Formats: sequence, structure tokens, C-alpha cells
Amino acid sequence: MITITVWRTDVFRLESTSQQERVLREVGDATARLINAENFRRRRLFFENGTIDCSHKSAWRLRKTQYQDIYQLLGSANFEQVCRSVAEEWKSFKGLLRAKKQGRLMPWQKPRPPGYSKKDGKRIPIIIVRCDQYEIDLARKVLRICFGTRNRRVTLDIPFRGKPRWLPRSTKKGRLVIKYSITKRKWYVHVACSVPLTAKRQELVAAGVDLGQKIIAAVAIQDGVA
Repeated sequence: MITITVWRTDVFRLESTSQQERVLREVGDATARLINAENFRRRRLFFENGTIDCSHKSAWRLRKTQYQDIYQLLGSANFEQVCRSVAEEWKSFKGLLRAKKQGRLMPWQKPRPPGYSKKDGKRIPIIIVRCDQYEIDLARKVLRICFGTRNRRVTLDIPFRGKPRWLPRSTKKGRLVIKYSITKRKWYVHVACSVPLTAKRQELVAAGVDLGQKIIAAVAIQDGVA
């Protein structure tokens, strides 16, 4: 037997009250403003002189100046997590550019720098919460999340709807992301969790995947099945 650990995501729908909805919108809009401002700054660096800023610290240094109001609202932990999320996207973009230069991408794959959290000129609310700033009660189906600093601390207990698939088996929880669906006008929670998977060693086989234009994905397994 062999055990490997993989990351999986459970998705739930929030059932927030009108008062909780106002807080979610305020925090979600502030997070979107931070993401958009950072992507604008980094896109400008890239297009003007080819510099790719992959560090979260460059945004973190602006927490008490340019982003002071957002920092006070999100709190230190969540503000830092948003900075890391932005930095990860730019690091991924840098990796794609390197892969393209080395000829490891398909001709139709064109890396694009991270864009903005908006649609039709309006910001799309998004909330990013660090792993130690939320708790999930699976028995009661309640999500508890915390925002703000010591001077202004906000805690929300929000019921959610959905059947957890991975959380009951998880050994470690990761970042939590709350996204707002404009079409459905609902908030959806995406919970990252680390899950151990066990299989017999002889059940593990190699597989190759080829991405194409006409056939999106072709898969061939070690035993000859394709």
C-alpha cells in the first residue's frame, strides 16, 4: 500500500443574512480593489520595462500607506494572504513565459498577464481568507470567518448549503476563497483541503496526456488503454 497527499476543493453556497451580506460585499469589494490595484501596478511594470514582480512583499510594504483602508478592513492575516495570491498568479505567468521560450507550449497557448476582478466595468467581489482565520462546523453547517484588526474585529457565523466530500477526510485545511456569482447573485465558498489517498502499489500506473486543437485531450495509460 502507498499513501499520497493531494489538495482537493469543496464548494458550498452561503446562506447569509442581509446584515452579513453587507459585510461580505464591503470586504469583497475591498479585496477586489487590492487585487486590481496590484495587477495594474505589476502589468505596468511588465509592459513598460519587462519586469515581472512575483513577490508578495512589494504589496505588503504598501499596507500602511497606499492600502491602509483595505488593510484595516481585511486585517493583517487576510491582507497578507491576498498579496500572496496575487504574487502566485504572477509567478505562474512567469513560468508560462519560460515554458513558451523553451518551446514547451502549444502554438495556440499564449500566456497573458493576470487581469482584473471585474466584469462590464464593475468590480466582482472576492474574499480570500487565511487558513487560521476561519472554521467550518460540518455538523451545524456553519462557516465562521474573521476580518479586521484588534481595533475593528468582525466575526461572522454564516450557514452554508452543500454536501462536503473532502473535508471529512482532510488532514489540513488551506486557503478559503469566497466568490460572488453575478448571474446567480449568490456567494460560493471554495475550501482547499489536504486529503490522503491510499492505493495498492500495483494499482499505480503511468499515464500520458497530449493536449491538441482538434482533440482537446488524448490520454494513454501504461497498459495500452487510450
